[in-house]
Amino acid sequence: MMLNALYFWFFGTLAAVCGLGVVLSRHPMHSAISLVGTMIAIAALFLQLHSEFLAYAQIIVYTGAVMVLIVFTISLLNLRQSAGNPMCPSRWWGVVFVALLLLVFSTYQLIDKSHGFAGPGRPSVPPDYGQVPTVARSLFTTYLFPFEFVAVLLTAAVIGATVLARRDPEKHPTEQQEQK
Repeated sequence: MMLNALYFWFFGTLAAVCGLGVVLSRHPMHSAISLVGTMIAIAALFLQLHSEFLAYAQIIVYTGAVMVLIVFTISLLNLRQSAGNPMCPSRWWGVVFVALLLLVFSTYQLIDKSHGFAGPGRPSVPPDYGQVPTVARSLFTTYLFPFEFVAVLLTAAVIGATVLARRDPEKHPTEQQEQK
């Protein structure tokens, strides 16, 4: 039981630290690498829950395919000029607010013995929970429309970001050209 708790705390802390790296990093490529670390830590937490299919899907689909798409888009957009901008104060307030909320929630979970970390134990789940046929049946019946909608939405977002970033410099002068 102690090893399970150490495993959870290690990968949970790693996911939180990498998540902070995504938000606080000034360079978009560093944020993308931190997001990869977060996704790998979440996959390790799925393994602890004995959801091997979800862990492998997390690694293959999100860490592999989606992150390659994000890194390719960042490279295509050439966002080097925004890397030196300091973080705006409203973003710091957001980070502080979320950190305080997390601290209050964690304190409550440690104090309240009826739920949370010291709760009665693992809830009962069906024996085929998280197995490939069960997930596939659910994905291609109940959640087919949301799954396809998210795929189209992500594709449209990448195309839109690329079109907005690749404006013709003669028609839309950059900030450096406006200052001259």
